[in-house]
Amino acid sequence: RTANADLFISLHSDSGGNGQTSGASIYTLSDSGTERAAKKAQAVKGDWSLADLPSDQVVKSILIDLTQRATKNRSATFAQLVMDHIGDSTPLLKTNLRQAGFVVLLAPDVPAVLLEMGFVNNASDGEMLADSHHREVMMGQVAKAIDQYFANDVKYASLAGIR
Repeated sequence: RTANADLFISLHSDSGGNGQTSGASIYTLSDSGTERAAKKAQAVKGDWSLADLPSDQVVKSILIDLTQRATKNRSATFAQLVMDHIGDSTPLLKTNLRQAGFVVLLAPDVPAVLLEMGFVNNASDGEMLADSHHREVMMGQVAKAIDQYFANDVKYASLAGIR
């Protein structure tokens, strides 16, 4: 928020199971996380609070809900773009679009995703994650998703007469 971010991407490597699970996945905020974020957004101050909210509790709740809905939709749009792009170079989990209440996804007004780039305890994924060329290709695909995400914003804004 202090950097006036328009998008937040948290990069991770997964681990778990018996070492057979492999593939990348991406998380956006879950419904339970949305409720937690709404409570934090209504706080008077703090990292997750929204500035300049009205004092009327009903109006405040409506504004937070509208903000969160738009943010969740934008996060989901970006998550799909990332999966569409990295799928060309990186194996994906069968269920690669996921939801969770992770802290890094809680900002009510900044679209956010958590990208699990693969499983460190899977031999094949581990090799890819350790390969600088593969990481460069994957992040190049993420960069293309970012470019497309923001290009779509400009396109939609100009269609609405906003420039």
